[in-house]
Amino acid sequence: MQTVLTDKKYTASGIEVVGQSFGYDYDDIGNLKTENRNGNVFKYTSNDVNQYTQRTVPSRINISGSADASAKVTIKQASAGYTKPLRYGNYFNSFFTLDNSTNAVTDSFDIYAVKFDGTKDKVAKQTLNVFVPKTPEFFTYDNDGNLLTDGRFTYTWNGENRLIKAETPDTRLEFVYDYMGRRINKKVYTNNVLSSERKFTYDGWNLAAEYDANNTLLNSYLWGEDLSGSLQGAGGVGGLLAVNNYLPCYDGNGNITSYLDNSGNTVATYEYNPFGKIICAFGTKADDFAYRFSTKYFDKETALYYYGYRYYSANVNRWLSRDPIEEQGGNNLYVFVGNSPLNYIDVLGNAAKSTTYTPGPTPSRTVWKRYVKKCEIFIAFGHHYASSDMDDLSKIQWYLEDPETSFVWQVGCTSIKLKNNPNPLPGGPTTTTTYTVAQGNALVNMAREAALELIFNKLFPECLCKSVKIRYETFFGVDYNTLFYYRSNETFKKTDKRPKAYTPPKGFVYEGFKLRLCL
Repeated sequence: MQTVLTDKKYTASGIEVVGQSFGYDYDDIGNLKTENRNGNVFKYTSNDVNQYTQRTVPSRINISGSADASAKVTIKQASAGYTKPLRYGNYFNSFFTLDNSTNAVTDSFDIYAVKFDGTKDKVAKQTLNVFVPKTPEFFTYDNDGNLLTDGRFTYTWNGENRLIKAETPDTRLEFVYDYMGRRINKKVYTNNVLSSERKFTYDGWNLAAEYDANNTLLNSYLWGEDLSGSLQGAGGVGGLLAVNNYLPCYDGNGNITSYLDNSGNTVATYEYNPFGKIICAFGTKADDFAYRFSTKYFDKETALYYYGYRYYSANVNRWLSRDPIEEQGGNNLYVFVGNSPLNYIDVLGNAAKSTTYTPGPTPSRTVWKRYVKKCEIFIAFGHHYASSDMDDLSKIQWYLEDPETSFVWQVGCTSIKLKNNPNPLPGGPTTTTTYTVAQGNALVNMAREAALELIFNKLFPECLCKSVKIRYETFFGVDYNTLFYYRSNETFKKTDKRPKAYTPPKGFVYEGFKLRLCL
């Protein structure tokens, strides 16, 4: 992956926009060492497990934006008074110093733009609330690698490493999840008084609607194909079509840059740095829309993006918790898309995918391209063969004679979980001393029952499969080359009832293990 080292914004005429310049320096495993935000330098310290333990936070803050070149712009700092920023065409920029050497600092700024149109003044106003942590800012973690404290929030996690609480001395957020790990409730307390509550309903992993505490509809969401070209293959990134009567607009990476009303007027505009930190947010409804960077839900109270499996902080360019798929997602369990957000997206908070991501594995061996499909279960039986042949299927070590691996492989919406999948077959797979047709058929029957369990309890309710095919295959490995022998298949529709008794697939004959190869 190519990591982002610098980022600058330029006008159409090629002039650099002051106040929108960023630089990054990393160690060998992808941890930030320094970050330069418009001349404000943050310095990071990491431990041996790639957790940030502290960072120095500069006392200078930068306020920048844009307004009509003929408008008069002033900034009123609550603690100091009025300041006239520097102007660069339509852009303006100003710096302020806050003393954060002893304690964290909060302040607010009112930005005014006044333009005379010949008869009266037109005034635009936007308020910016600023929090600057005490320097140095310290980070602590629990034994599972979940962030417990930073310079502002204290975090609480449940036994499944899901964030259930984030709190400051005067604000507390509480979250509730369903059996799939989807967030279904969010409560915000101010000074221990409930100030807002949102309830969420889903279509798969895509948010369908939000309700308040009285079950009054707040927002409804309409989704289409995302960057994968399917409905949810890329976790909805780039796939949101409408929020109520408002239409989102995107850049090429699936970041929402603006919203339009039903008359085509822009009501919200967002600009981000490469890692999703919001640089500018303006418009009459800029504060109303939750879906922003990478088409993910933004909690404005914490400035965290909710991805599904994890929460992401654009303030420090990384996740709050370890990668649930461990090193399959990379050697650094906290780094965000390999520090390459211009080339990669993250689907649900567990792995970086190319912005041209297509759901399911993308095997290099052509033989797999005929067999790996979404909403299929692959029951294979035969002798083991080289794990290198399976590198493109999440680096599965597939040894059918190893009791720790499984006959049943679900390839599709959760194929990333296949590595070291516990064997669902009691007493199986069989060993090389088992050659009989009877024993072989018994194992296939158990594999089929395990497959039916996956189909009717997981694929239909969770993966949006309308039908699922079970493929029965046998193979023998010879010198790292795999020969597949097609046997038969069964197809079940979502409307079908689960079969109570085994019915052999038509034309299916299990021949047992007759060869001892690759042993």
